[in-house]
Amino acid sequence: MRSAVLLTVLALALLAPMVQAQSLVASVDLQCEERTEIEVAPWSTPSASYVCTVANESVYQEKIDISVQSNGLVVAHPGSITLNAGAEESFTVSVQADTGMSAQSRQNAVQVQVVEINGVPPPNVASADSTVIVDILQYGQAEVEGDMTVFRAMKGLSVVEAEAILTNSGNDVDDICVTFEVRSWTWEGGESASMETGESCLQVASGTMDKARAQVSIPDDVGRLGDERIVLDVTAWSRYACDVAMEGCQREQATSSITIAPPDEEEIIAENDDNLVEESSLPAPGALAPMVAMALAAAVARRRDETTSDAGAC
Repeated sequence: MRSAVLLTVLALALLAPMVQAQSLVASVDLQCEERTEIEVAPWSTPSASYVCTVANESVYQEKIDISVQSNGLVVAHPGSITLNAGAEESFTVSVQADTGMSAQSRQNAVQVQVVEINGVPPPNVASADSTVIVDILQYGQAEVEGDMTVFRAMKGLSVVEAEAILTNSGNDVDDICVTFEVRSWTWEGGESASMETGESCLQVASGTMDKARAQVSIPDDVGRLGDERIVLDVTAWSRYACDVAMEGCQREQATSSITIAPPDEEEIIAENDDNLVEESSLPAPGALAPMVAMALAAAVARRRDETTSDAGAC
């Protein structure tokens, strides 16, 4: 009899820590991964997932409901889990974003709540929650469209500009870089067309356009007698994709052109008038001596007349 009592006391002593570790009412715990990332580039699959672990901290079997506040993202997860006393289980939450979505961070609020213990509603409210950060990753992508510029040939024209239209088709602010390279020109002989401007980068907001320009040197007599044309190859790329993320780097190409047209009649007349003024502003060196002699003779004659008039008055 005494041995049986001692065994009972020993069993209760061993079970005591287990009972203290488990709640006599409904109780639940939740732990989730802190964050996950989604790639939303056109060449990626815009989805990701994270894992949560739910634990039954009571002495009863519990049915636990699961809910996720997704903050505008599409999520998929189990609706509930049934756990025996002291058991735990992991579940996965899948998250999906839209392709091309702006780079940002959003929160998922995961909550679990006990709705049954041993098949009946619990006498208390038992719940737990966890917050997961979902990062929508940036990607870089550039587009380029060639443009045509027209200049009128005029005296002293030695530099013209090429233009191209750049578009940031990525999902965040990016530096869109561009180079121009002369492919051909139409005039024969003389100096060639050459680039004055090398590589340049423009900060462009996502989904917007900007215009890139580059200077080209030309001979100053090009286009005086008829239209001349310069053709340029334009290459553009995303600095983020090519130099930062090192992923999805694509170099887009286009063609721009410059036309140098002859001056119109008004410009030609204005230039001729300027030339006439320049040519007649000073007498030729050989004509200066006769002009000075004539001026001196006129001054001597005028002085002689004044002297004669004064003598007659006396």
